[in-house]
Amino acid sequence: MTPTRKKKVVADFKTRFGEPECLVRAPGRANIIGEHVDYCEGLVLPFAIKQSMYFCGKRRNDSLVYLHAFDYSKTIQLESEKEAPNWSKYFLQIINLLGKKKGLNQGFDLSFGSDIPIGGGVSSSSALCCGFLLLLNELLGLRLSKRQILNLASEAEHGIGLRGGKMDQTAIMFGKKDKAIFLDCKNETHQFIDLSLEENKFVLFDTGVKHSLVDSEYNKRREEVDLALKCVCKSIGKEVSFRELTLTDIAFLEKESTVLFNRISHVISEIDRVKQSVKAIDAKEYSSLGLLMNDSHRSLKERLEVSCNELDFIAEHLQRQANVYGARMMGGGFGGNVIALVKSGYSGGFNKLTSDYEERFGIKLKIIEVEPGKGASIEKI
Repeated sequence: MTPTRKKKVVADFKTRFGEPECLVRAPGRANIIGEHVDYCEGLVLPFAIKQSMYFCGKRRNDSLVYLHAFDYSKTIQLESEKEAPNWSKYFLQIINLLGKKKGLNQGFDLSFGSDIPIGGGVSSSSALCCGFLLLLNELLGLRLSKRQILNLASEAEHGIGLRGGKMDQTAIMFGKKDKAIFLDCKNETHQFIDLSLEENKFVLFDTGVKHSLVDSEYNKRREEVDLALKCVCKSIGKEVSFRELTLTDIAFLEKESTVLFNRISHVISEIDRVKQSVKAIDAKEYSSLGLLMNDSHRSLKERLEVSCNELDFIAEHLQRQANVYGARMMGGGFGGNVIALVKSGYSGGFNKLTSDYEERFGIKLKIIEVEPGKGASIEKI
């Protein structure tokens, strides 16, 4: 039997640092629908997936911090590295935050590794932040609640430059097996939705196009939808939220700025699609859910303009298949994954897509099935 990533990380830690005191698992997340609306006080429908990031650690007798990235075979002493790798900035940001809030000065050794596709739109960065915070919480007795951990993780990502919402962190911390999370991003409350798919399944198609949302136009899209809302508020003479608006309310904006009209129309229509999707899941109307996913992709491509050729190629191929209910790009965009709802009994049929994709883009298409799993947890060593 091939050792799991968790076992490999633990064994690697023992070799480098000795016996660990704590092991933490933080899952990635998939999102059925509700894209680029979490930062607009919208509604979203994510779930935690089984693919996870693992953190193994123990305290030191000094204030030094040693980090080992199992997947990159790289060990650094934090804050002493002249050319620190990109992933280290998340750890440093969190340590700085805790230092200010908790007076953190305890050194520790840590190894981490992941079977989450990195840069693929399944929230590996939020898994890193949440998992690291959960490990420190347990290791150092910080007594942080799940809510406090997800808020700190979000604050850390904002500090790095990504102005996202809290969808990813909520799914990672509160995920449950066989449940989707219907999250209200306005009041930060959620309820669990049964996701019994009757042998249908969600499948991710990784474009192999890696993205860094900090370096992409993600933040620009947020600025544009915020500006669009300000224009609408000025026009109607009062402050309103995205949730209070209809497409009729913003019709005037199309003449003033096509770009701003398109941006805010995506937000309004996407929030409505999430509401309809919850009803479709409850009624087990998978064809309706698939059509909503297709509409979501079209809006993300045409109105928000966060898709790319690779995402469109995969989504449009899947949308034509009789055994696929629907497909859309997932995540911040500009690369990453397409999520598809595939009909029961469909055990393959992606060979043509795989070969056509490689012929067109020169990239091997990675395909993984995902299902709702539990949120972040302390694991037995």
